[in-house]
Order: sequence, then C-alpha cells, then structure tokens
Amino acid sequence: MSVLACASPIFPRWSKRTQNPRDRHGTPIPNPPIFFGTGIHLDEASPTTPRTRMAKILRNWNKLPISERIAFCRKIVDNQKKTPSPIAHPYPDLAAMDTDTAAAEAADLKVRDLERLLKAARAERQAASDQATGNLNPNASHVEGDTKGDAQPMIVIGYEVTGVQPAPAPGPLTQVTNLSVSSGDSEGEVDGSWDRKPGAQSYNTRYTYDVTKPDAWVAGPDSTKSKVTLTGLTSGKRVWVQVRGFGPKGAGPWSDEASKMVP
Repeated sequence: MSVLACASPIFPRWSKRTQNPRDRHGTPIPNPPIFFGTGIHLDEASPTTPRTRMAKILRNWNKLPISERIAFCRKIVDNQKKTPSPIAHPYPDLAAMDTDTAAAEAADLKVRDLERLLKAARAERQAASDQATGNLNPNASHVEGDTKGDAQPMIVIGYEVTGVQPAPAPGPLTQVTNLSVSSGDSEGEVDGSWDRKPGAQSYNTRYTYDVTKPDAWVAGPDSTKSKVTLTGLTSGKRVWVQVRGFGPKGAGPWSDEASKMVP
C-alpha cells in the first residue's frame, strides 16, 4: 500500500469556492471530500543526500607566546617530514620551513640565555643596592650630629632636609673677595685663601706666570673650602692666582688676581 506525499499539512487548505460547498442544485454538502498535495507517492520520492562539511585549520598560533609559537612550528615541520608524509607535496618548501624554524629556535635559545643572565644581574643589582642604601641611615645620622642641625651643609652633601624654612632661590654668584696668596709648606707650592661666598658649593682656581696673556691661564685644583694649595709650580717665578665660586646657577666671575713669588 502506497502513501501519498503531501505538499501541504495534513489539514486541507480551503479555497473560497469550497468554504461552504453545495451541489449543483444548491444543496449544502455535509461532508465534502478533502484533497491533498500533488498526489506523489512517498515511496517513490528520492532520498536526500547529506552534505559533507569541509574542515578548516584553526589559525590561532599568533596568540601563543613566542617560545610556544616556535615549538608549534617545529611540530608542524617534523610531522610533515615523517614517512609517509601526511600530504604529498608540502608548501612552502619543507626544507625552507625547517631552516627558518631552526633559526627561530637558535634565536629563542639566545634570548633565554640572556634572560637568565639578566635575572641574575638584577638579583645582584638588588643586593648591591640594598647594601649601598643600608649605609645612608647611619651616614645621615652622623651628618645631622656633625653639623649640629645646620641645613646648609646637609643640602650641599645632597640630602633633602625637613624642619627648616625653604631657602630662597639662589641668584647668580658675585665675585669672590679678599683673595690672598702665601708660600706653601714645600718648594713649588703656594697657599691661597679668600672669604667664603654664600651660595657657593665649591670654588674653581686658576694661575698664570704671565698676567698679560689671557690665554696663558692654567686650571688649578677645585676646593669645597675657602682655601687651596697649588703644587708643582716653578720655583723662583712669580705666579698670579684667581678664584671663583660655583653654585646651583653655575660659576660666578673670577676674583681679582693675587700674586706671589713661588718658593
């Protein structure tokens, strides 16, 4: 027994002509016939062939960390080098892929070695920094006691201070005054001294054997105090000396010359 295929649901679709059917005499038909679909037998219909879905490679390797990405490249290359190969003709050329992967592995190994060295260097730096900064507390306490709370030498050393009014912004240094030069303790030495200049952090000195030649001046030793000793001078020659202060805004002008016969 064959079953008819239906192109529509099992319930019939009524047209306007058949909503209230009547016979040719106009008499209503109580149970009108029901018509279905196209009349095709279901056992004569062709079976549907299922569609095959093609697989796609998940391209998510760029999300891996660099070392894992290189290891993934090695796995892909090595698996295609097996005999028999999963595919007949690898592309790009498998030898070139192998060479590129080997270069990446060598570079990765170099980075790993450097990272180990850097880790060790950072640990060494941390230990050395802890050792160095461990000296600051006792040094700061000693400076506080030695200066009897005077902020100026603390600032000159480089410490920040509290408990005092901030000093006004330093202005340009003025000329050092009252420079005097005397014989030193040894042959070829002279001593210089001058008045301390407020705002000066250190002093520069220079000397010459010919004060008439501007380019004949020679740089002498610097000093953090208001005195200096010049050594290695030529005995029996007159030497002229100048000094200037150096502060946060740079150097001040040179002082007037003072001279002395070198012993």
